Amino acid sequence: MDGFILQIFSGLANGSIYAAVGLALVMIYQLLNIVSIAHKQMNTECRSYSGFP
Repeated sequence: MDGFILQIFSGLANGSIYAAVGLALVMIYQLLNIVSIAHKQMNTECRSYSGFP
């Protein structure tokens, strides 16, 4: 049961990272009408700092 709860929290944390990056991309696109490729690097760094694979 502990493993299941750990997976739930891990999935929520991972999903929140993807949501934040997606929101940042949408905000940049709405402002500049271009998609910034630099956000891919930001996503990679956020995932490595948070400890998720």
